[in-house]
Amino acid sequence: MKYKIFIRVDDSDRIIDVNSSAFLSDTTGWVQIDEGTGDRYLHAQNNYLPKLQRDGRGIPRYAYMPDGDPKWRERTQEEMDADYVPLPEPPKSNAELQAENELLRAQVQSLADRGEFIEDCIAEMAMQVYQ
Repeated sequence: MKYKIFIRVDDSDRIIDVNSSAFLSDTTGWVQIDEGTGDRYLHAQNNYLPKLQRDGRGIPRYAYMPDGDPKWRERTQEEMDADYVPLPEPPKSNAELQAENELLRAQVQSLADRGEFIEDCIAEMAMQVYQ
């Protein structure tokens, strides 16, 4: 049996999904790029393209080439790197926040103690000067 290969692309023609006509009942939004027989065409999600559809960061590895033969190409490492947006740092845990809070409290107390010491020194100097 002959199966058709369909892809879905994003606004930048990056291939975001691959599937076979055997598993698609509605091909709206999909583009047919090939057809054939065998497991490569039947189970296209994992077998049609030579490598996984996305790299380890989740970046699409392939681009759609409407006028090409084949209709896809592997994107360069530079192209994929340009798409990468690192995840923000995870929020601190409660234990980390508590430790930071304790440190800040100790620093504030130290500054307050130092301020009192300086005030006492100034008062003592003033007493010496005005005696």
